Amino acid sequence: MNVKKKIVYVAGPYNHGNKGENIHNVIRVAEHLRKEGYLPFIPHLFHFWNTISFQEEEYWIAMDLDWLQHCDAFVQLPGISPGSDYERTICYSYDVPVYNSVEELLSDN
Repeated sequence: MNVKKKIVYVAGPYNHGNKGENIHNVIRVAEHLRKEGYLPFIPHLFHFWNTISFQEEEYWIAMDLDWLQHCDAFVQLPGISPGSDYERTICYSYDVPVYNSVEELLSDN
């Protein structure tokens, strides 16, 4: 029997600081979530898509928000990130639970 995995949107700094490190950090957290049985969504991976098919930032933000409404939870990594702060506020209108860390998410589920 297939059990539906909870989809977790992993948000965090992207433009502020080193993009490579920021992407690495989000993927590391997503891998931890995967091992815990979740299905992580990593918006930072649009970085690579954008290198092949360039779009303005607004395009990617709109896609992030489209994906966000399908997620079961939102985890925001620490650091300066106006984008993930904005996504966090949108979660409330989508009734997506917001967590400040993976540990907080895991202790709640």
